[in-house]
Amino acid sequence: MEQRPVYIMKITALIGILCAIAAAVIEFYPTHSSVQWVPYEMAFQRAKVEHKLVYVDVYAEWCAPCKRMDRITFANDTVIAALTEGVIATRVNGDDPNLGAKMKNEFNVTAMPTSLLFRSENAELKRHVGFMDAAAFMDWIADTSLSEFVHWDEFNEARVKAQNTKKTLIILALHDSLKVMEMQRAFQNKNVKQIIKRNFVPVLLINTITDHQKVIAQYTLLPSFDFVGYLYTFTPSMELIRAIPLRNWDASRTQSLVESLSAPQ
Repeated sequence: MEQRPVYIMKITALIGILCAIAAAVIEFYPTHSSVQWVPYEMAFQRAKVEHKLVYVDVYAEWCAPCKRMDRITFANDTVIAALTEGVIATRVNGDDPNLGAKMKNEFNVTAMPTSLLFRSENAELKRHVGFMDAAAFMDWIADTSLSEFVHWDEFNEARVKAQNTKKTLIILALHDSLKVMEMQRAFQNKNVKQIIKRNFVPVLLINTITDHQKVIAQYTLLPSFDFVGYLYTFTPSMELIRAIPLRNWDASRTQSLVESLSAPQ
């Protein structure tokens, strides 16, 4: 009679160990999503022709949350449709010595999975770090609040346009792509959009992108220790007109932004 509890305890412990092993195998076992991933360079080529955004999934073979996204998120029919019809989807192994290194060095990707949305190869719109289930992923990728920034020009194109139209160049220089999310509401304001369309040629620069760093270093006064950003206005010949710090900026200060942009240059 005394042996029965010990026997049961051993069986229970064995079952627990087997369950833990099974869970680990399921978590790390190579899985394949149903998303049709396009090679990285081809994705940006297609996006340019088809006028679409590019979604980049940065993952790693050893990454358990990455496996979960493959098994749960990227196997979801709604997510598959969004990544097939709405954007061009590509993925990068974060440990790859070429593209993986590019993600880490040029776009400051430090953890996986990282989801990135680009409007061109050097123009990141937003990112999310960590696992997202299908519902959270759809909320993230379907968010159109950054639509204003999608239509902003790259720096060199904007300079030419400003010179040709005699308009003022406005540069939103931010510390990283997470700050883009913080600024989105201000630039959705109807008055702001009208003022920008009427008077300015807008550019978005993100300080964690290598090409953007060069422009920021050459033309702006963005301190390396500034973790938010500045709003600059320049003449077509790149003479600085105004520099507006964006510290502690939020949606409630939209009117201040409108007034700053409306002030005489």
